[in-house]
Amino acid sequence: MVPVKDGSCSGCFVALTPQAHNEVRKGEVLVTCANCQRILSWKG
Repeated sequence: MVPVKDGSCSGCFVALTPQAHNEVRKGEVLVTCANCQRILSWKG
């Protein structure tokens, strides 16, 4: 599990899509990075 930082996965540094970014922020479902498959978390 890695936090989202500046709109990117902090594991592989690939930018998230706007939809993935919003889903992580909402926290209603588990979202994985499309590149490295790590679970993303929001540290708001």
